[in-house]
Amino acid sequence: DLEKLGSHVRKTALIQQQSIKTEWKLAKIAFVVIIVFVLSWSPYACVTLIAWAG
Repeated sequence: DLEKLGSHVRKTALIQQQSIKTEWKLAKIAFVVIIVFVLSWSPYACVTLIAWAG
């Protein structure tokens, strides 16, 4: 009975660890996507602001 409990605890800990790793990976991907989006639109925004300012 004690072995089953230990096995269950290890499985739960492993699942939680994998879940945290997956969440961090997703957060990193989202951050990179946002940075790439901002960097790709920056030249257009700069030219537009310069043209608007005259």
